[in-house]
Amino acid sequence: MALNVRRLHDIGKSGGYIFPNFIPIISRVWYIVIVATEGEYETNNYGEDPKLDYYDELDDIKKLNQ
Repeated sequence: MALNVRRLHDIGKSGGYIFPNFIPIISRVWYIVIVATEGEYETNNYGEDPKLDYYDELDDIKKLNQ
């Protein structure tokens, strides 16, 4: 459930959007559509975009080896 709430926060939705998921069939299709949408690219009420500052440790290793 925590991962689902985290995903909802990434797209700018409240964690409360998980509760309709307990109603069978129709709400699950609706929930899948919401979760499959692309996240917001800017900072929202729940924090910064996790993809915004992509840190790649391999780039640091390459710099050390040069």
